[in-house]
Amino acid sequence: MDSWGKLARIRELRTKCHWTSCYSIAASQQTTSLVVETIFNLMRTEMTEDGMKKSLRSNCPIAASLDILGDRWSLLILRDILLGGTSQFGEFASEEGIATNILSDRLAMLVDHGIIERVPDDSDRRKHHYRALQPAVELLPVIAELVAWGVKHTDVPERPGFDAMLDADTRPAYVRERMSRLLAQMSSGETAGET
Repeated sequence: MDSWGKLARIRELRTKCHWTSCYSIAASQQTTSLVVETIFNLMRTEMTEDGMKKSLRSNCPIAASLDILGDRWSLLILRDILLGGTSQFGEFASEEGIATNILSDRLAMLVDHGIIERVPDDSDRRKHHYRALQPAVELLPVIAELVAWGVKHTDVPERPGFDAMLDADTRPAYVRERMSRLLAQMSSGETAGET
């Protein structure tokens, strides 16, 4: 088996959680340094109880959070779900003009990390909706603070619907009420736009 064949076999075994086999292939003396490095990077990918893959750069909680949410589009998608009631593919970050391939990638990544879920449309099985899960709802206070910070420290105009997040006195109550509504929708199986 050549080095790239070994790498393919390791990827296959890794998805089935056969780490002992991965390690023995990695330790064989015919494996090139590039393949060994790739193997150990693959082995850093952690499998959770439900089989979800997570790859973390470090043990720092900020770095781990940024590994998932640190690009521009992920938070805008979450903004649209949590604040705008958006649930269908073509509706996300439309104002900012996200490319469809990037949108597809970010939605898949958020689904893979258990932040949102993808569910088929009841009336048309070819379409899907995206719904917030508990980890997404728990990000609402962070998003509210980003709204307030953005209006205060940049030249963006205030947006209708964001007023309650701009006032430090009303922000906590707004966030609690919105989180309660989102959690109720989540437990009933509704998408955010169905309220």
